[in-house]
Amino acid sequence: MRKQRFIFFAVFLCACLAAMPACSSGGRNDKSNSAGNTAESAPSKSSSDTSGKDDAAGGAGESKGEETGTGSGPARGGGGGSTGSPGGKPAQDIPAGQLTAGEWNDLREWKRWKLQLQESDWGNAEQYWGFYTAQRLTVLVTYQNKPVPDAEVILSDSRQGPVWKARTDRKGQAELFAAPFDPQGQGGPYRITAESGQDTRVVENVEFERQEPLKVELRNEPEATDSLDVLFAVDTTGSMGDELEYLEAELKNVVQRIEQENNQKLDMRISSNFYRDIQDSYTIKDFPFTRSIDEVVEQFSAQSAAGGGDYPEAVELALDNAVNEHDWSDHARARLLFLVLDAPPRHKPETIEKVKKVIQQAAAKGIRIIPVVSSGIDSDTEYILRTFGIYTGGTYVFLTDHSGIGSDHKEAEVGEFQVEYLNDLLVNIVNGYVK
Repeated sequence: MRKQRFIFFAVFLCACLAAMPACSSGGRNDKSNSAGNTAESAPSKSSSDTSGKDDAAGGAGESKGEETGTGSGPARGGGGGSTGSPGGKPAQDIPAGQLTAGEWNDLREWKRWKLQLQESDWGNAEQYWGFYTAQRLTVLVTYQNKPVPDAEVILSDSRQGPVWKARTDRKGQAELFAAPFDPQGQGGPYRITAESGQDTRVVENVEFERQEPLKVELRNEPEATDSLDVLFAVDTTGSMGDELEYLEAELKNVVQRIEQENNQKLDMRISSNFYRDIQDSYTIKDFPFTRSIDEVVEQFSAQSAAGGGDYPEAVELALDNAVNEHDWSDHARARLLFLVLDAPPRHKPETIEKVKKVIQQAAAKGIRIIPVVSSGIDSDTEYILRTFGIYTGGTYVFLTDHSGIGSDHKEAEVGEFQVEYLNDLLVNIVNGYVK
């Protein structure tokens, strides 16, 4: 089963890179796996924007409707799966578009997120990890009423100094949090500082309770950029399997599609970060950003999965390496960190503090963390991974059983969502950040 889980996750990464657009438990016991409605048949091969919808601060967006696909898509699986490549094909012949997945963006569904935290299981998870999201403020930075991407936005407390730093996305929005790790945190008055290039604007006595984003208008036109950084941080412990060669068949197609669809207008760099656990033969195996797809192919092809053993893995070390040991662009259209995993970090005080620090650093650098989860997680793990997306302006992606590939996946505790082929979903997500 452990090998099976990585087989379909390796296929995921193939699909992810091929479809990218232009642009044993050591933790707490599992909780209820209640979830929202999902489609009962595989999705049709369609692609719609799932990442670029309106985000009213503090309000709920429209949830994605169900899709019941017809035609040649795979039938819904009932758990269990193949022990080799689908259809018995060798890795180089595995096509993209077999795995199924869903996405849930809590920033767009904020009212539901706040209601969910009132449920006992999720309230317990909040206290278990010490990650609190209640005091959220969305800031919209514009120039001549047009959004300014990649502006630095700083939330400061008049008594404590800087509290949270973030970068605006392509829509000019940045998410700020007061007292993110303190449930009793009472601060203020607050100041917002927005900076882009040589332009700086300050807003004093900011109120958090508001229905619309706080708008900050700059006076100078911002500098444009075509840079896109994408990093994959991949759990390669035994529970993820040993079929990394599935990636090789798809990687070269990534750059080809990006170049073809964007006429080489995007300056994209890719990096990879493989991790296991502290007692394994290696903990982190990382590679610098590169524009050469051949280098990335070789990196993935050289990997194998082993080790782990207990449930948690060295997630905090992988995140620290990804955020702080890689040369992210100083100015970029988007910086995306896909965290591919099936287990949480260890629940130890020093580990949790390290995770908190790294999440703050990622937000300050404008690195959007997008967890992509396989089978094996519990509700506590789902909670902390979803907060990663909330704090950094990312989103949450989860594999589903509709493909029939691999073992059972935990049903995400979300509302209605559209089941899609994973490659189509990732195309939409990346498009939402760069287009």
